[in-house]
Amino acid sequence: MRLCPKKPLPLLVALALSPATAIGQAPESGAGEPECADVESGMPGLYVTVDQSQVYLIQDEKYVELKPGEAAYAGDGTLSCIKSRPQTLDWPCGTATAQGREKAGIYGTNELPSSGIAQEVARRYFEENRVIGPPIEWLNGEYHLTLSASEIRALVSDAQWYRPIGTDPFASPKRPHSQLISLFWSTQQVLTEAHTIDALVAMHGEDAIPVVFVFHPDHEVPLSYFEGEVDLQKLIEVRREFGIELAPVPIWYVGDHHLTATVPELERFFEIPAPQDIDPETLRRLTEHLEAYGFQKKPIGVTFLADGESMIIDQPARVRAAAALGITDIPIFVTYYQQDSILNRCGAPMPQISLAARLAAGGAGAESGEGSDAAAPTPPNVIELGVPLPRPEDPASGG
Repeated sequence: MRLCPKKPLPLLVALALSPATAIGQAPESGAGEPECADVESGMPGLYVTVDQSQVYLIQDEKYVELKPGEAAYAGDGTLSCIKSRPQTLDWPCGTATAQGREKAGIYGTNELPSSGIAQEVARRYFEENRVIGPPIEWLNGEYHLTLSASEIRALVSDAQWYRPIGTDPFASPKRPHSQLISLFWSTQQVLTEAHTIDALVAMHGEDAIPVVFVFHPDHEVPLSYFEGEVDLQKLIEVRREFGIELAPVPIWYVGDHHLTATVPELERFFEIPAPQDIDPETLRRLTEHLEAYGFQKKPIGVTFLADGESMIIDQPARVRAAAALGITDIPIFVTYYQQDSILNRCGAPMPQISLAARLAAGGAGAESGEGSDAAAPTPPNVIELGVPLPRPEDPASGG
């Protein structure tokens, strides 16, 4: 059906994918932006919710800027962000796919002991497949609990799951002021961000650091899982042969990234336009932005598609502009397209078997007797938590 209104619709919904987009922050105050309101479910009008990227909802001179996890309503002359998302907007978690997926059990932070909290959170995830719930909007400043700096520092090691940009972790106002603690079920590792602790102590004090626990599914590994440098070819091989994927960079839009690649390396996999094939005005703007900020506003994104090997790159013209400026190492962040990626906030999926144990058993081709051309990565030294690695014959789900 095609609707043909007699006058232009006063409402516009636009996706904003600009590198300068402030994803993950509370809406910035500005002329025409209304306050958030309580909206009863069932009121006629347009409802919008955001799972990824960013949306602007515009009506006349008013606008609402939405980030992941936020929602808005427009109707009967009203335009407003919504304080509490109505149940009707929770459709991804109400689908048959979401309801049929076996999810890890959840518990509240009030159930945790008064000491040794990080150790207990790790034990419950690695041994009991339980995570802290419900999910929080940590990009908007929410956090699970507070820990002392000494307990956080005890988790610091040389292992990392991404590379931070610069030396000042909070140079960008887009980065939430909390400490991430990542739990990797595949390697039984607990990793944290060493570069943020001192700055957070200066903000919050030694004994009250806001902490966010991130529970990574069983196919994700940290960057330091691989020995030596990681390149795109290696990532293709390990995903195809072993189902391994890099854990996502938490806040890539401030410059954090996984790896660097040279322009010739990127040209092996992608069509990078020649300077004469780029619109002169576009090339000028890209060059000016790189001269002013380099890649601190946003690295180059590479996305692996669901077939396991195909990749796409965003802003290939920006790569050529960087090469013209003599920039030899291009920061890259990697993402993976999954059919059920929209269900991530519906709860952590139940881990099935340790990736490290599966690799030790011979990799993806072990069950079929097929060999593998790709060498399996060597697991790093696991942070000792008193938790043994699951055996291949003992699925983590207890099934």
